[in-house]
Amino acid sequence: MIEIEKLRSNNWRQCLVFPAEATDDIADSLNFGEKPTVGSRWMVITHSCDINSPSPIEKWIEIILITPIGKQDNAYIHGRHPRCYHLKTPGNAWYEARIENRFCVDRGFCAKYTPCTNVSISKEDMRAIVKWVTYRYVRSAFPDNFNSRIRPQKEYLKKLLRQNESELLCGLFISLSSNDD
Repeated sequence: MIEIEKLRSNNWRQCLVFPAEATDDIADSLNFGEKPTVGSRWMVITHSCDINSPSPIEKWIEIILITPIGKQDNAYIHGRHPRCYHLKTPGNAWYEARIENRFCVDRGFCAKYTPCTNVSISKEDMRAIVKWVTYRYVRSAFPDNFNSRIRPQKEYLKKLLRQNESELLCGLFISLSSNDD
């Protein structure tokens, strides 16, 4: 049984990060396989009200592993890529989240550990990373013929998105007249 008062006193909120000492403990509970990279942390992506709910129905929280990287790749900022996201902490450290490193774990980890104070996520990235996870389920899918036609331009588009000036670009919008294109 989860100690709700202990969990609430730890003041967990969406997008807060587990401390370093929790990284291997959580990975072990998941049978994650290899140990996460040094400096990696688990970030909570469950909504704050569900984390702190007194309901016994809320047994799990959703988390994602964030791994330190040297610098951002503009192709992975602002949720541009469906499987990889680069985010910056207020201290200007860059981390990478990969969608395949998203798991549900026992909510009791929030009672066992307090949030990390030296790794935090900006308000902008908090909203964006939750939106990025959501887009995993609601993003556009294009017809195979369209994907085949655009494939020769894919490297050119990636090159454009990686330029420093592209940091301000928040989306690329494509409209098709039919699913046959």
